[in-house]
Amino acid sequence: MRKRLKRKPKPGSAATLTLPAGLRYNLGAVLAGSGALFLIIALLVAYMSPIARYRRDAQRRVAMQKADAFVAHQRYESGCTMPWVYHNDGAIQAIALSENVVYTDGDFGVPMAPGDLVCDDNGLSGEIGQSGYLEDPRRASDMDLVNQRFDDSMGWHKKPMRSNVSFSNSN
Repeated sequence: MRKRLKRKPKPGSAATLTLPAGLRYNLGAVLAGSGALFLIIALLVAYMSPIARYRRDAQRRVAMQKADAFVAHQRYESGCTMPWVYHNDGAIQAIALSENVVYTDGDFGVPMAPGDLVCDDNGLSGEIGQSGYLEDPRRASDMDLVNQRFDDSMGWHKKPMRSNVSFSNSN
């Protein structure tokens, strides 16, 4: 019968420590599992890095812009009202939307009703709130759709002007 040879432990391993066998085994298991711990720490550090945070923020902004554009496109396709004003020379001009303005109906001169969908020729749309001010502004990304809505809304007039064309008071 042959005698079993005992392997020599590698220098620096947990087995070379002069500890009881049970403790040596547990320490070896902890050291073997430390690779997973280092991996978890490395992943946490990578997740918290400024570059990773920047990428997550950029992805979140892109997702929000897509959601805003979806809602805005629905408003433009549903025939939102494009506010406008008359000029002394007979021209009409679209009005760029702002949150701190009470909008009136261009034909009748009365404030727009709560719940009315409004849009401008720059791609901004919203809903008239209970207070009469613009609420829930959303930006459209399809300028062909915006331009089509401008043409549908004001193309009937002989002198329609975009909102970005400045006008001055002639007084």
